Amino acid sequence: MTQVAKSIVSKLICSIILCLPFLGFSQGRQRLGLVDKIDLPKLKGRTTQMAYDLQNSRLFLSAPDQHTVEVVDLKKKKHLISIPGLNDPQGIFYYSQTNVLYVATADGKVLAIDARNYRKIKTYSFKDKCSNLRFDPVSNQLFVGVGAKSGEIGVIDLNKNEIMGHIALAGPPQQFELTKDYLMVNVPKHNRVQLVERKTSKVMKHWRLKGNNDNITMAVDRRNHLLYVGRSSGQLLIYSTLTGRELGKAAISKNVNSIVLDTLHAQLYISSAEGFVEVFRIRPRRLTLVQKIPLRAGTAAGLFMPETNQYMIAEPRKGTLPAAVKIFRPETIL
Repeated sequence: MTQVAKSIVSKLICSIILCLPFLGFSQGRQRLGLVDKIDLPKLKGRTTQMAYDLQNSRLFLSAPDQHTVEVVDLKKKKHLISIPGLNDPQGIFYYSQTNVLYVATADGKVLAIDARNYRKIKTYSFKDKCSNLRFDPVSNQLFVGVGAKSGEIGVIDLNKNEIMGHIALAGPPQQFELTKDYLMVNVPKHNRVQLVERKTSKVMKHWRLKGNNDNITMAVDRRNHLLYVGRSSGQLLIYSTLTGRELGKAAISKNVNSIVLDTLHAQLYISSAEGFVEVFRIRPRRLTLVQKIPLRAGTAAGLFMPETNQYMIAEPRKGTLPAAVKIFRPETIL
């Protein structure tokens, strides 16, 4: 390493330590090891989000460029079927109790699809683009991010199979997460995280962020009362969910599209369209970058399956290389 390079690295490490009083660089022992790859030669465009069916070993991928949801057989390691006729599908959720797949689309709909025969069985209509979906198994409610200009969270009651409410926001929502008492919603237009009290369905708190209007992704650690917010400019912010106070920050790859919390191994998996998955190890008052895995640019959001101890992520087609789902497993490094 040249003297100039050493100087740059030294300054970078110092700057990180200065702005991250509780983040350290301890030795991480759990890394993601590639265990399998499933090629998807018929997939030409992007994928965005994924869901899985544990019992039948199926993976569902929303493919907005093709207006389809792609179904992959994980056991046989092959593409199973394409579900066509979906307008720019985004958020996706599989409900195992009823064997129904829910897909949010850009034309303001959430479609319920019978996952036995892949036919549409019900449509829930909203006033604007639908994006992310989050499910609460206690209340049996499905929450929908709605809006490209204005913004709201729609609420679907899966017991009655009907829309039961709309929660107004300050602007279009990006990713959001649930806790027992709150919805935590990224609203980048106003550079804030809004907290919706679930009991009253009203916005009760605003956490204003410093910097650009680019808070896109998030993940919540309910056990440790932490909220991780990813900014597309290349920054991870950490907040206390008890006080709303910013606890620290870390540099990540730009154009982040998912933050996945692995509570089994106390790790974060952060994927970016820049073409990386970054593995952070979580320890008391410490967040350590353990691994940075290079992937193709345009890589979609990742998904961790705790039941099988696997992290999955889809890579887009590049030249003669077909699109593929890569399957990783946390492994101990001696």
